[in-house]
Amino acid sequence: MAWEIYRNDPGFPIHPVEFERAYPITGYESFFRWWEFINPIEGKLAHFYPILGRHIERLRAQRVVYTEVMIAAGELPQDGAEAVDKVAALRAWVHQQERGEIQVEFLIPLQIL
Repeated sequence: MAWEIYRNDPGFPIHPVEFERAYPITGYESFFRWWEFINPIEGKLAHFYPILGRHIERLRAQRVVYTEVMIAAGELPQDGAEAVDKVAALRAWVHQQERGEIQVEFLIPLQIL
């Protein structure tokens, strides 16, 4: 998937060769080291569009009709109004990707300060 995204957008912040270095995940330490590799896209919801798009394509190919996707609170802007706008834009985009073949719902944990 990383190579496919890179072919479509060579400016994507994570190069596939770099990302491959994050694998395999074999335990606790390598799991947390994996987060270092995705740091360039963290907190930037727009970078998740191509990833989510490929994921939805794969689910549709498997004839999955319902899925839930968690969006970590850290991926959203701190400003509440801006966060609502970003999620609404993502929701509209995902609705187009569903094509009436799959239902995608978001799970967004509340961040309590």
